Amino acid sequence: MQALELSKEKARSMIPLLQEDFASSARAQGLTIRQTPDFTMGEYLPEIGKAPAFQQASFSLNNENPMSREIETEKGYAILYLDERTLLI
Repeated sequence: MQALELSKEKARSMIPLLQEDFASSARAQGLTIRQTPDFTMGEYLPEIGKAPAFQQASFSLNNENPMSREIETEKGYAILYLDERTLLI
């Protein structure tokens, strides 16, 4: 539990540092950037699992608000950044 709380605090402290250029800023902070494959709500995500909070946060991002707050996953906390949306038909 303590490790999860530390992960949350680390993610929360990174948010102000990532506001400008997300990818470059994340790399400069030594953070790992992973891009999800296209997915629909409720779908299992590789490396993340079935993460309702992650998916809810990702679907709420838009061009005016492209970055999330810290989001809990099974492996710790993540910060999401909208790179692009794909229309799945």
